[in-house]
Amino acid sequence: MRHHGMNSQDNRDHNRAALLSLVRSHGPISRSELARRSGLSKPVVTEIVDSLINANLIYESYKAKSGVGRRPVMLEINQDSLHMLGIDLARTHVEFMVTDLTGNSLKTVRRPLNTESDEFSTLELTRLLAATTKKLMAEYDIIGIGIAHPRPLSSRKRIVVGSEGQPGWIALDVQPALSQETNVPIFVGNDADVAGLYEKWFGAARDLHDFIYVMVGEGVGAGIFCAGALLLGSRGMAGEFGHIKIKSGERECLCGGRGCLETELALPVLLEKASEALGRPLESVEQLSAALEEGSGLVKEVFHGYARTMAIHVGNLINIFDPAGVIMGGEIAHLGKYLEERLHQELGEVVHPLLRDGFTLRFSAAADNMVAKGASILVQEHFFAYPHKYIAEFRG
Repeated sequence: MRHHGMNSQDNRDHNRAALLSLVRSHGPISRSELARRSGLSKPVVTEIVDSLINANLIYESYKAKSGVGRRPVMLEINQDSLHMLGIDLARTHVEFMVTDLTGNSLKTVRRPLNTESDEFSTLELTRLLAATTKKLMAEYDIIGIGIAHPRPLSSRKRIVVGSEGQPGWIALDVQPALSQETNVPIFVGNDADVAGLYEKWFGAARDLHDFIYVMVGEGVGAGIFCAGALLLGSRGMAGEFGHIKIKSGERECLCGGRGCLETELALPVLLEKASEALGRPLESVEQLSAALEEGSGLVKEVFHGYARTMAIHVGNLINIFDPAGVIMGGEIAHLGKYLEERLHQELGEVVHPLLRDGFTLRFSAAADNMVAKGASILVQEHFFAYPHKYIAEFRG
């Protein structure tokens, strides 16, 4: 698999990354199957596989059954060889999660946070990030850190995560502070985008190349994947689904605007409307689920109206992007039992007739920790693309 313009070392790096990614995606897999899928010769595959085994990145797991000849030895990723740290920097908490090479969570640390309070300090936040990260790195061999965040991080204090602020906003660049303390690569992404990455690698979208991940919780966002790649836009802000303007002069959104979709679909708004209909406060998804189980007609009416609003705008995304699937994630996924059938029905009235049978609607099974896991996948993506940047013996 020699590429024009590459020197021999570049080709070795490229081929090694390609084979390692094939083992991750298709393992257990044999050497002969790696050669077939990659187009590399069997001697080249054998040489690269040996180097990956010596680096403890893959291992020989078992001999597969074979009708004739020698039974092929199957190769798999050594999930315990390296670790990543994913950080979910949310408005209400910070969650730190150490994961392995197959996305399993090894340890989680959660700290409360309120970015809208008077006491919130960016200095204290960076100290918390640095101190907790250092403790986890002393316990695990962490090769990189991924950080996920909402936009904005604080509406009241006009704070956004990034190296450059917009007019009227303060930029909080979390990378330099952590870089000084950790000396490992650090990657930063939007919370809905990285949650979508989790679904692509390990969740409900593993078999999809074109899909839209819609995250609904305290806010509303979307990660849009086209041909397997995340659509970022010119400023990395594609998918701000919650800030589509649907009304004018209505309630204020966290972004500072009015009439945003988020002010109709965010979970706190749904809980507020259901509480008003029921005549008593509903403060959590669990309490709303219980009210729906009780069969309250008033709550169901609110829920059906919510599904209709959701369908109109998710349906518009389907009409624009023609995805193979839509994944509903975030806290709203806990309500999939009550929402899925109604939402699918309403989508049938919104989506273009030629697209109605061309997509699947799924609810995430990882509603509670997909952002932190997704943040760790920012590191995984870079590692599998450039393993030589992380493994000393691969550097020529």
